[in-house]
Formats: sequence, structure tokens, C-alpha cells
Amino acid sequence: MIEKMLKTTIICRIEDRDSTLDSLRSLGMLHVEQVKRPDSPTQTVISYEIDNANHIVGTLSSEYNPIDKTTYNHLSGEELTKEAIRLFENNVELKKDLEICHRNKDKLLPWGSFSFSKIDSLKEKGLFVYLCESNHKEELKNYQDKSSIEIVNTNKNKIYFALISTEELKKNQLPLAPLPLEKISLAQIEENICNLNKKIEDINTALSVIVSDISKIKEHVNLLKEELEFITNKNGMGNDYVLCYIKGFIPVTQHKILALAAKKQGWAIMSTEPSSNDNPPTLLHVPKIFKIADPIFEFIGISPGYQEWDVSICFLFFFTIFFGMIVGDAGYGAIFFIIAIISKIVFRKNLKLKLPINLFLVLSIATIIWGSLTCSFFALPQEVFPRQLQGLKSLTDPTIKDKNIQYICFLIAAIHLSFARIWKSILICNSFRALGQLGWAMVIWGNFFTAIKLIVFNQDPFPTFAFYLYVIGIVLILVFYVQWTDIGSIFNLPFGFIGSFVDVLSYIRLFAVGLATYYIANSFNNMGNMLLQISPWLIVGTIIVLLFGHILNILLALMGVLVHGIRLNTLEFSNQMELQWLGHVYTPFKKQTKMIEEKEEEKERI
Repeated sequence: MIEKMLKTTIICRIEDRDSTLDSLRSLGMLHVEQVKRPDSPTQTVISYEIDNANHIVGTLSSEYNPIDKTTYNHLSGEELTKEAIRLFENNVELKKDLEICHRNKDKLLPWGSFSFSKIDSLKEKGLFVYLCESNHKEELKNYQDKSSIEIVNTNKNKIYFALISTEELKKNQLPLAPLPLEKISLAQIEENICNLNKKIEDINTALSVIVSDISKIKEHVNLLKEELEFITNKNGMGNDYVLCYIKGFIPVTQHKILALAAKKQGWAIMSTEPSSNDNPPTLLHVPKIFKIADPIFEFIGISPGYQEWDVSICFLFFFTIFFGMIVGDAGYGAIFFIIAIISKIVFRKNLKLKLPINLFLVLSIATIIWGSLTCSFFALPQEVFPRQLQGLKSLTDPTIKDKNIQYICFLIAAIHLSFARIWKSILICNSFRALGQLGWAMVIWGNFFTAIKLIVFNQDPFPTFAFYLYVIGIVLILVFYVQWTDIGSIFNLPFGFIGSFVDVLSYIRLFAVGLATYYIANSFNNMGNMLLQISPWLIVGTIIVLLFGHILNILLALMGVLVHGIRLNTLEFSNQMELQWLGHVYTPFKKQTKMIEEKEEEKERI
């Protein structure tokens, strides 16, 4: 259910602006809508600090293992963040210097250990030494008349040689070797590399120590976010130099609390129903048992609009069916189930993972059920299982199983899509357009019988009552759904009929992707069996092939769920429900720490 909102304006004296914002933040119920564009140098600075701190948290968490020491225990979150930034910056500079040293070392390696100062001293005595390189040995003859040549080193590509002359030669006429600009010996470079590596190692150790206190940096980030939100809301308030005001939305159920606070603080408040031009946030209230749908919406980042409908329960129910059919293997489902149970035990104190683990547990059970009905256990032959595990004959008999599964796919499509139209007709039952929605539901069932005739059982006659579904449905659509004063509505009608049929056909992907999962697993099973037939000593290779194949197949199946399972809900179903997912989540102005605590308490109650 989407909770009703009130558009609320709170007015206070301009000198009470900070205290008013503090009180509103403590109440934690106002979803702020900026009156004017908030912009200040302070906001830019804080945003930059938040980005830096988040980058540090991400890098430390992914690249460093914690070392438990008390080195930085005395530092606050802000000080620890600054220290981490300093260490990161030093690390970057040291790595740049190390890269330069390695490039210089590569330049000097062909020449071995020598001293630039000795070459300079020879120059003062009238003996000029030029270090050169060439790709062809024949080129050395060009310089024999001007100087003596000493070959120092050679490799497959180049010849490194020294030109020794009693006369100074023009450098632009010589193939001089690229040497370091800084005249430093190879031994000194190697010593510098050793020192730089030691410094980098020390910094990495220090960063690993900071990881053990990373919670302080995260807390500092939350405080910065609170400060940024406070300043943003302060700068976004309207004012007339005497009074100032802030606008936003609050849940209807919390209006009395706000009214009492306004009376106590001396505010003036005005609350009205949102108009069609407003864009209220969406606050969903889902029954506890269905809260496991939340991770799905958080993952794909969508929310229904305020004027739309909460379909999370329907979404969860059909997504569970889609998951089971796409993965389709009871063996994989059993693996998922074991992982979910172990995760529940290992992460029992981690409230953030509670809902995702519970969702994964439900999805694994759905996979086991469908895989058992179709007798799919790691794509092994049906004959190797006892009769009790050989599934339903209608779903396992090679002569009819594909047709029956296709029939089930189209039946799910008709139920899913027509349910969207019937549901919407109930929601708008006070309008004649509800009859138009029922007309669309009839057309969808007509499409179901057409799909069955064309694709599944094409030898059976087309049922007569399906014609009546089409006729009655089209009449209801033309009379009660089409807006004949709207050219766009008339023009889009043919595409609507085509789209409804295509939406029904789209559910055949459940059969196709599930079948692909089975055949990939079967192919790797055959490859493993071929190795065993060659020699029993190849059992290790067989195990590797099977592990690699089934792990790859599981990953592909999960990708199929993300692409197809979510699509059928967010596109096909949403099209029939006329749901656009234009909402933005209700995020009240409150302390970040308080929001985190409330979320954890809510997850603990589930």
C-alpha cells in the first residue's frame, strides 16, 4: 500500500531558522521539497569531502585487509579520514616516482653500471664519449672515420655502442641512446627503488591498520551527509527577511505529531492534499511476510509513482515463479538452499543481509519445486532416479513435455497480464473506463488461445468462445477505453492490440531460457562422460569440466533471471497495468544515524 501524503508548508521567524531545522530533523517526518535552488560554496566543499571519504571507504574495503593495532585509536573520524587521504596521496606520488625509476633503470640496464661523472671528466680532458644505439650493425660504419666504436651490449632489436672521439661531434647527427635526464647511476636507481618500495609498503601497512577503524570514517561520512542536508535545506528555504518557510510532504498518519510540535515551537503550518501538478514521494507499507520483495526493488532502483499502485506482492509472487522456471534445475536449487541456510547461520547478526538471504531461500525452494516437477537434477538422465523423483509425466515425457511447458508459459502470461487489467479495473471501479480494462483482459485471454493455436497445439481447432472474447473485449475497449477526442489515443489503439499479443508471446522466454539452461548442463555432462570413456585416469579432468560447466551455467541462469524475470514484471506486466515506475522514494529529513538504526530495527522485527 502507498501511504497518503500531505503537502505541508512550515513557517517560522527567520532568526529561528536553524532551531526550526534542528527540530524538524529530530521529528524526522518531512520529505523536503526545495523552495529555491540551494547553492553555496560550503555545499560544494562538503560534497567534495563526502566524495573523497566514500572513495577512501571503497578503496580500503576492497584492496586492504585489516590489521588490528592501536596506532590510530586516538584519532576521530575526521582526523582518520584526513590521515587516510594523506597516506593515499603520498602513495600516489611514491608510485609515480617508482615508475620513473623503473623507466630510468630500463634505459640504463643495457649499459651496465657506469658513472656519468667520469664521462664528464673525460670531456674536460678532450676525450668525448657518446652513448648511442642502432637497429642495424651496418650503420656503425658511418661513424668509423670520425671516432672509435666500442660495442657495449646487443640484443635481438638493438645494438648499444659508445663513440669515442677526440673531437666534439654534433649530437643531432648521432643516434644517441635515450638516457635519464638526471645523471644517476644504475646502482643509485636500484637503491632508490628499494627505498620507495619500503615506503610504499609502510603506507600500505598503515592503511591496513586504518581499515580496522573504518567504521569511524563511515560515521564521519554520515555526519558530513547530515551537515550537507542541513545546509542544503537551509539555503533552499524561502524567506522575506522577516519570515522563512520550508515545504515538503509528510505522511497523513504523522500530521497530528507535526501539529503538536508546531504549537510547541510557535510555527505556522499549512497542509493540503497534493495536486496533480505535485510530485509527492512514495512510501510503501508492505506486510511483514512480503518484505523480502524490498531487495529486488532496491537492486533495480525503481519505485511506483505516488498516483500509481503498489504491486510489490504481485511482483514477488510472479518473480519467484519466473526464477524457478528460468533456473529450472532442482540440483541448482538445492545448492542455493544450502548456501541460504549457511548464510542465515553465519550472518544471523547482520540485519542488512536478513531480507536478501530470506528472498534467496524462497527462490531456491521455487527452483527445487519446478526442477522436481520436470525431473531436472544437474541435467542427469531421468532413468537414474527412483520413480518418486521422476516428476510429472506430462512435464517429463519427451513427446509432450515441451508443448506442455509452453502451454504453462502462455497460461502464466494470460493470468499475469489479465490480472493487471482486472486489478486496475477494480482500482478505478468508479469510472466507466474500468469496463475498458475488463475488455483488455478479455483480449489478452483471446491472445492466449491464439498463441496456443499457432505455437503449441496447432492441430487443435481454435475454440469458438475465444472469438467471443475478442468481440466483447474489442467492443468494451472501443466504447469505454478509447478517448475519441484524443487523436493520440485513437492512433495508438492498433499498436495496443499488437502489443498485447506480443506481451503474451514474450512469456515463451521462460521455456526458452529454461531449456537453454538444461542443454548447457547436459553438454558439459556429456563432455565429462567422454573424458571418462577415454580413460578412467581422467577423472580429475572430468571433475574440473563438470565444476566449470555447472558453475558457468548457474551464472548464466542467474543473468537470465536478471534480464528476463525482472523484465516480465517491469515491462510486460507494467504495460498492461499502465505502470510507469516514475516514483521517488520517501526520504524524510532526519539524522543519518537515526535512519540507519530505524532500518536495522525494522529488519530485526521481520
